[in-house]
Amino acid sequence: MIGQQVDLSQVLQIAASALAQDRDNLNHAEAYNRDHGDNVVNAFQTITMAMAEKPAAPQSMQLSCASQELTQQRLGSVLRAGTGGGLAASASAARRRQTGRQRHRTG
Repeated sequence: MIGQQVDLSQVLQIAASALAQDRDNLNHAEAYNRDHGDNVVNAFQTITMAMAEKPAAPQSMQLSCASQELTQQRLGSVLRAGTGGGLAASASAARRRQTGRQRHRTG
């Protein structure tokens, strides 16, 4: 597996599908307002749709776009708080690293 790139879009689609199947259980497990499953499913669906909009772009760019979309929809806090473990922040960091590499190559 070393040197092979993982198709993050496909991995996240699988995760979104699994979360959608377990949405009711996730909602039930949350005692406060019982919508955590709905929020997480919406967040992962937003990520996969944002990544699909730029299929030829580097994955870091796709994740950056997904991060921006999550922020605009205010779903990033759902991922930072639990299931996604800071995916929005990770996407932003990946984009900054990619931009730095491009500057290094051209500068």
